[in-house]
Amino acid sequence: MVNFFFPRDKQFWLYHCGVLAIVTMVTVITTLLWSKTVALNLFAVITFIPLLSLATLYFRWIYKTTKLQSLSVLKLTPFIILYGTFFGFLITTINFILLLPAFSDDLIFNIVKQNPSMTIVDVVIKFIVGQSLQAQLFICLWIFIYCSITSNRKMQEAELRYLKSQNKLKEASLSSLANQLNPHFLFNALNNVRFMMHEDLKSADKMVISLSDILRYSLESSRHEKVWLSQEIEIIERYIGIVKAQYEDELQFSMDISPAYHSCLIPPMALQMLVENAIKHGMDNSYEGGKLAITSREIKNSLVLTVTNDLPADIEIQKDTTGIGLANIKQRLHILYGDNAKLTIVKTATEFSVEILLPMELM
Repeated sequence: MVNFFFPRDKQFWLYHCGVLAIVTMVTVITTLLWSKTVALNLFAVITFIPLLSLATLYFRWIYKTTKLQSLSVLKLTPFIILYGTFFGFLITTINFILLLPAFSDDLIFNIVKQNPSMTIVDVVIKFIVGQSLQAQLFICLWIFIYCSITSNRKMQEAELRYLKSQNKLKEASLSSLANQLNPHFLFNALNNVRFMMHEDLKSADKMVISLSDILRYSLESSRHEKVWLSQEIEIIERYIGIVKAQYEDELQFSMDISPAYHSCLIPPMALQMLVENAIKHGMDNSYEGGKLAITSREIKNSLVLTVTNDLPADIEIQKDTTGIGLANIKQRLHILYGDNAKLTIVKTATEFSVEILLPMELM
């Protein structure tokens, strides 16, 4: 990155000129009210301001092009004081030389006449030392303000970069998790279509259309963190239509979700994957079919969705076994909601249910 001696940042010049304007205004007011040498002091301000600007701009250039910007304020303070002292003396000396030809009487001779005990050297030293301390104060004050603003800006930029990187990581994680769900869903759905093609081509055609809608939803929804519950319900109904074509009356499906929750936001494909998981571990392992129910309720501003399926008597499913699908849903809930959402698995002798709890968010 190129660092120019004269900054290209408009905001820098706005602050810098503001500080110079305040210094000029204070000096002019005090001169007009209390000083007897008005012309001398006004001319001194006119020559002092450009010299002060050059000194502060030179510090900025050193600060930007060296390792000074990596130092803490505590470690930087001795350098700032030495810098202010040196350039305060240099500015005052140059200013004195510029003023001397036109104001030699006010600067030296009138003071010597009023104080015979003082020599010309004494007057010069007193003027330079006194004005140097004032110039040092202005320079150090400007530098401390500049370093403070620069440090705060760096912290804000670093925080912004961190938040952007976290957001990109979050998006990548969600996209990766969604992509892990889709192949499994596609495999099961295509199997259902394959079975139906041997029995009823017309019904198989309808299944292909439904499958196309489901896949389109799956691809589009993976670009979003959340979707409406009503969208998920519609896809589940299409999915159940495909599944029922295979199981017919063996599958007894019911969905009891209050219309008041249809506008709630949930992670895409989350509820659909719970239904798919219930089919896989329930119907696919049973010769007698069974029930599959989806219910909803509200607990303290949280939405609870429960998917329950009959559990075949001849299959063992461990309570802590969630499989890839449920594990991914858990991870997605954690990424989106942290500790405000959870997935719970409950197994009884005859039923297996999965319950997801997430904050109630309405669109």
